[in-house]
Amino acid sequence: MISAIQNKLQKHNKVVFFVLLAVIIVAFVFTIGAAPGLGGEQTTARDEFFGYNMQSQRDRQEITRLGLVSYRLQHGDDEVDGNRIDSYLVERIAYLGLADKLRLPGPTDDQFWQFLGRQSMFQNDAGRFDRAKFDFFIDEIDADPRLSQGDVAQVVGQDFRIERARLLMSGPGYSLPVEVRLQLEREQTLWSLEFAQVDLSGFDPEIEISEEDLEQFFQNNDFRYERSPRVSFSYAAFKPESFLDQVSEVSEAELQRHFDQNRARFTPPTPAAPEGEEPVETPGVTLADVRDQVEAAVRLQKARRIAGNAAADFAVDLFREGVLPNDPGFTAALERHRGELREAPLASRENFPPQLGFSRQIQERVFTLGEDRKFSTDPVETRNEYIILIHNETLPAYVPPLDEVRTAVKQDYESQE
Repeated sequence: MISAIQNKLQKHNKVVFFVLLAVIIVAFVFTIGAAPGLGGEQTTARDEFFGYNMQSQRDRQEITRLGLVSYRLQHGDDEVDGNRIDSYLVERIAYLGLADKLRLPGPTDDQFWQFLGRQSMFQNDAGRFDRAKFDFFIDEIDADPRLSQGDVAQVVGQDFRIERARLLMSGPGYSLPVEVRLQLEREQTLWSLEFAQVDLSGFDPEIEISEEDLEQFFQNNDFRYERSPRVSFSYAAFKPESFLDQVSEVSEAELQRHFDQNRARFTPPTPAAPEGEEPVETPGVTLADVRDQVEAAVRLQKARRIAGNAAADFAVDLFREGVLPNDPGFTAALERHRGELREAPLASRENFPPQLGFSRQIQERVFTLGEDRKFSTDPVETRNEYIILIHNETLPAYVPPLDEVRTAVKQDYESQE
């Protein structure tokens, strides 16, 4: 029965089969065409946050790049954790969006420099503007291939507008009457204090400590003297002086611009006048007077940028070639990029070698390395050079022998007794 119906359809209803085939093909094409990556461009849903697409890697990098400059200007080189930085970046974007919505203008030239001078990055211990700190920061920016002075000017303008938005948002405070009364009571309350003094300078009891008692105390309290894990590391240093021969010829315009921006650095201090005499005015310094110094400073600044690029290229070569510090190709790559390998003393979080002169941020980077990450992929800038941190090994925590901590153990024993 089924065979008979099939034969009849094949002979007399070929049109029906063609129609069914067409419907199947069209449905198949539309189904496949709608799949991601086929039949059209793949799109990603946007996650808008005050004009920034948080799904875009480019937008996130821009937020982080400018936000970190802003944080450093306002807080100096203070060390912070990642959570605080994340909160700061999000809050900064929100206030910047509010400033845009309120159409707050940017600073004038005078407001710009006044606002810049109030940043913690450029203040000394007395809270005043420090020109040397400002000049050093500008040199760092010029040597950083990822930033420019235009980026800093943009950040300062944004932070100025954010400060204005904060002032508008603060407004008058609102407090309950009972809160005002309690605060006034606290401020107007007078307290009288009496002191009891005990002079311990004459209290020096003689405590006899036997070696057996000291060893027993040490064994029972060895956790007090445990040393934290230590890291053995080295670093590849890229000195600007090694790249001076690669610096292009310095133009007259570059010399003049650098001199104008750093005139105070090349101006010698006015000699003190003898007592009772008027100070003698010294003539202003011109570029011709200090041309050699200015040219050397510009060349060194350009060499720092080249050194930073060489350090970055060195890290890329290690990553691409899969070279580890003990491999033969490591030395060849280091020589190719004019780097110098230096061994560092053992370091722990409680006792980091001070002779290295590393900032707290660089010290923290040392402890992020390990067997799964043998070297830092980004060059780290110190005051005079760029470096790539290299992990050798991590030594576990240990308890030192009694002779090494005898003084501390003896003091703790006497205090307990």
